[in-house]
Amino acid sequence: PEHPRLTFKSIMLFALSDLYLLNGNFDEALRRCRELLDHCHREQDDHLRALVAGIFGKIYLKMERFPVASRWFDKSITFHKQRNNWSEVSKMTRYQAIISALTHADSEAINLYARAIEYAEFEKGAFLDCDTEIRGDLDPMFRCLDRYDVILKMDPKPTLKDYQIDKGISG
Repeated sequence: PEHPRLTFKSIMLFALSDLYLLNGNFDEALRRCRELLDHCHREQDDHLRALVAGIFGKIYLKMERFPVASRWFDKSITFHKQRNNWSEVSKMTRYQAIISALTHADSEAINLYARAIEYAEFEKGAFLDCDTEIRGDLDPMFRCLDRYDVILKMDPKPTLKDYQIDKGISG
């Protein structure tokens, strides 16, 4: 089928996999994920199988088994590209970028993040570092994107200039 048949069993196995992952019980998370994968095979549900591949990737990423995690994310990406499911491709590609950053492959991480943006399903988007603190309305920033393709803040230090880029956005 084109979309997963979310049965009670598959929903519970997804939930248990995530719960065990969040609690750091990786063995149990993997066991539930294997059960879910068996369920996908029985149901012959390729879409659900691709989602499960992403869960396996997250578990192995958390376990810091980066090559194994990367292979699972690749499986998920391959399936979702074939189905034009770009939001999942973007998500899995961002996980690949995290692996690259964690293994100090910085140039690869930057390249992967750029590729993830290619798959965005929105006309406008914001890419913020994880340490960015949002202290106001982002609408003025998005309005700038009506006139410019990209807006950047190049200086890593906060700066206040005596002019405005747009209403509510200091230069």
